[in-house]
Amino acid sequence: MILIRLSKRFLSSILILLLLANFSYGHVGEHDLIILLSEKIIDDPQNPDLYFKRASQHRYAGHFEKALTDFNKAKSLESDYHLVDLGMGLVFLDSGWPKTAEFYLRNFTDESPDHIVGLSSLAKALAAQNRGKESAALYTRILSLVNKPSPEFYIEMADSYLIAKNYFQAIKSLDKGIDRLGHITSLDQKALDIELKDNLTSEALIRLDNLIEFSPQKERWLYKKGQLLESQGDYEEAKNSYLKALNYYNLRPANRRRIPVLLELKKNIDQALERIRQKLYN
Repeated sequence: MILIRLSKRFLSSILILLLLANFSYGHVGEHDLIILLSEKIIDDPQNPDLYFKRASQHRYAGHFEKALTDFNKAKSLESDYHLVDLGMGLVFLDSGWPKTAEFYLRNFTDESPDHIVGLSSLAKALAAQNRGKESAALYTRILSLVNKPSPEFYIEMADSYLIAKNYFQAIKSLDKGIDRLGHITSLDQKALDIELKDNLTSEALIRLDNLIEFSPQKERWLYKKGQLLESQGDYEEAKNSYLKALNYYNLRPANRRRIPVLLELKKNIDQALERIRQKLYN
């Protein structure tokens, strides 16, 4: 009997993790899925997995009270159902109660110390309490456990360091992500934002060169570089950067150039070039 239960739990584990990660069954609407699970519960009212799955769907739909009720019911039917602590923690995290979320997430990670969803959720709960140093330490652990980490882990770790006002470590964590994953725009952009905020102009210019080289949106970053050079009084180099931005814009197919965001960028580049010409030649 125990072996049968373990087998069922193993087979349903992938579904459970998908539910916790905010996925649902194919194209079935969340409301329809809740109804379907409710019908199954009527037929099998002592099955903790069904309550757990419905709780996860309620959480996904934002029905936090109903989610908590179902998670508690699952726990009452099986006291060592440790995934319930993860689910409860996610509900409290989603609903803005990070301290309570921490309690449940610590219960879960005590039992599953290498569980990535549990650790990352706990890190978010700590960050939401302005405990940036502790949060960043958890991300360090997560990144040591994952072979192919998401760039978001490095960005969230940088945010944790920013909460602790450790700008150096925030940038360093993003550079570690770039070293490991390559020049992903979101990582370089996050580091650039920090460098600009911390008035690290030389570092920001190097970062912009990386973005220009590796990002497909070269005109955007050339315009940004021109702005920074212009703010430093380097009008000739600013003009060159704006002209390069305009050239990359013009190289795009005509239908792409008409996209509103690119039309706005073109307008800003034209205005910047006119402003620079006045400064250089008047």
